[in-house]
Amino acid sequence: MKEIPTGTYLMRMIPRSSVEQKLGVPYGKFVMSAVFRLLIGYMFLLNVFLAVVQSDRVLEMFYDILALNFVALLDDISFKLC
Repeated sequence: MKEIPTGTYLMRMIPRSSVEQKLGVPYGKFVMSAVFRLLIGYMFLLNVFLAVVQSDRVLEMFYDILALNFVALLDDISFKLC
């Protein structure tokens, strides 16, 4: 669950000239990818909140959150592979 800090860091600390010169990527695409990372992080937090609110038992809540973490891990792996 590193999407929110990573997205914030990317948008604040990496200058426009560095993105365009070193990475060869238009700055707009870079900003959109950081915004999408932020949105993914906030959607994950919303899903965790909904899982906690809707669960009746502690074990059920644990399994739901474990499944959400697994899906987030798959997302991180696929992002690194791209």
